[in-house]
Amino acid sequence: MKLLDIDKESKYLDKIHEIYFESFPENERVSFENIVNREFPNSRLLGFVDKDKLVGFSYVSVSDEFVYIVYLAIDKEYRSQGYGTTALSEIDKMFKDKTKVLRVEKPEYPDDIPSKRIAFYKKSGYELNDFEFVCINQVYYSVHYGKYNKEKFLKLLLTLFPTCTDFKDIETSQF
Repeated sequence: MKLLDIDKESKYLDKIHEIYFESFPENERVSFENIVNREFPNSRLLGFVDKDKLVGFSYVSVSDEFVYIVYLAIDKEYRSQGYGTTALSEIDKMFKDKTKVLRVEKPEYPDDIPSKRIAFYKKSGYELNDFEFVCINQVYYSVHYGKYNKEKFLKLLLTLFPTCTDFKDIETSQF
């Protein structure tokens, strides 16, 4: 699988648009034009391509120390085939000297989708951070991979999402 930078002229843009709208609920989406125009600070749109087929994408914001994975999605046709794990590995290779971080919806019960996402990230070597927060009327947890500094991550989080509030400690051993 190859990891490609995607721009406005990419032949994969329509497929990324389709995956984006299938993978994320409306309350978690920004306009697709914002992604294509790279509205987030220092952002990149990345496509995961296998045998000339787009299998997924990621939208990331890169800082001096962190790569914030804003969106990561695999096309439903290719899920549960190892592409998500490979995608995370490729992101890690591309940004090997930076800590990878992302947010995950707070789980409601042990077998719900957010719980499964956390389990997937943990299986891929990510660690659950010790706090939750509210952003865009949704409670989130976050995970990281690599060297982690909570204060610096919170500063980045508030730079990217200034409306985040209600930071509270959580017990990470429950996952």
